[in-house]
Amino acid sequence: MKKFFLAIVIALSTLNCFAGQPQGGIFKHVGIGVGAGLNGVSVELSSPITRWVQMRAGVSIMPNFKLTTDADVDYSLNGYSESTTIDLEGAFGRTQGSIIFNIYPLPWGSFYVAGGLYFGGNKLLKVKGHSADLENVQNAGVEIGDYTLPVDKNGNVKGGLKVNNVRPYVGIGWGRAVPNNRLNFGIELGVQFHGTPKLYTDHGNIMDNYDGDGDNDIQKIMNDLKVWPVLTFKLSGRIF
Repeated sequence: MKKFFLAIVIALSTLNCFAGQPQGGIFKHVGIGVGAGLNGVSVELSSPITRWVQMRAGVSIMPNFKLTTDADVDYSLNGYSESTTIDLEGAFGRTQGSIIFNIYPLPWGSFYVAGGLYFGGNKLLKVKGHSADLENVQNAGVEIGDYTLPVDKNGNVKGGLKVNNVRPYVGIGWGRAVPNNRLNFGIELGVQFHGTPKLYTDHGNIMDNYDGDGDNDIQKIMNDLKVWPVLTFKLSGRIF
């Protein structure tokens, strides 16, 4: 992480030296913005780098939106193979950091192209479930597609879906992170490239499910959610 922030500092220094006459210089002006959208609630600090480029650094907090589903469970009982279902609860809540650059290609207006990185918050979906019927049952596991999450001796399953810890971002928007006036409203649409979600577990080991029969909402998220859409409505203000 230290190398990542060092690379950002070097990049900013390079932009400031070679991208033309700065609009007052880095941190000569500072803005603050708040937003709401598909990343949850966000807060950002921003500064012009040049007249064409503004930098934003912020934090986004996603509330614990939940979904419920059920999944197949295979287990052994008295030497026999058995199967049942278990109710699962998933939560999307997470906290992410971001460093993003707005590039304003036109000499007028507030249209921009954005590019940068999101980091942290790699647990996309946290999953938990419990079944009293599975307490002290051997080799019980929840089938999710080609994999099986283990159920512990207390009948609990706990894990979820992970994505990349550092995720490239691109987007387009309207509005200045550091406004020319004191306040402005803005909107931004983009995507995080977080890779294919992968299963993780908080206990035991994930096993291969060679039958690949697990079919539930968690499996659908793994199959379909290769990128995270970002739509944010913003209010930005200039501090100085």
